[in-house]
Parts: sequence; structure tokens; C-alpha cells
Amino acid sequence: MTTLLSAATSIAHSVANAAPAAAAPAPNPMLNILFPAAMVAIFYFLVWRPSSVARKKHTETVNTAKRGDSVVTSGGLVGKITKAQEGSDQVTVEIAEGVTVQVVRATLASVTPKGGDKSKADTKDAKK
Repeated sequence: MTTLLSAATSIAHSVANAAPAAAAPAPNPMLNILFPAAMVAIFYFLVWRPSSVARKKHTETVNTAKRGDSVVTSGGLVGKITKAQEGSDQVTVEIAEGVTVQVVRATLASVTPKGGDKSKADTKDAKK
């Protein structure tokens, strides 16, 4: 029993007096900056920029809507523009024969040019 105890004590002393293990190398500080920068770049190119481009295109289409264009409002009214003044934020839309309503341009969800070419029309469902 004493030999076992002395052997255990001897091992414990040798472990305690052993040289400390080599520390792991410190991570490169550039990685701490590079990873968040890469995430911001990915977010910019995959989310923010395409959304901004689509919003700008929609705003341009709505602002250039003119008489004779078919429109759909955010409220679901479908009609044809009968009166539109440049610089005005309102247009007059005929939703039925003889029934016209004033609509704020910002509420136009989609605009189809007078020729009816739906491929060039600006809609919210274009990218879905």
C-alpha cells in the first residue's frame, strides 16, 4: 500500500512540476474584422441593393404614369388613368364607365402602359 501511495505521490509531483503546455496561437485579428465585413457585403448585394433597385424602378414607373395607362391601386381598385398632371401627386382613375376617383400616385401598386404590354409593366409580383 505504501508503494502504491508513494508512486501516486511521485506521479502527482512530476505532473505538477511539468512545464506548462504550449498555448494555442492567438487568432489573427484581421479575421475579427474580415468576417463581419464579409457578412455586411453579402447582405448588401443579396438583400438591400436589389430591393433598392426595385423600389426605384417602381417609383419611376408610378411617377411617369400617364393618361390611358391601366393601373391597380394598393386597395385593389382596377382602372384606367383619365387625368394625370406632371408634378401632381394625384391622378384621376376611371374604375367604371362614368365613375372616376382621385388616387394618390404612391398608392398605385402596378402600372400597365397604354399599349397593354404586361411584360414591361411594373408589378409587385414580378420577382416572385
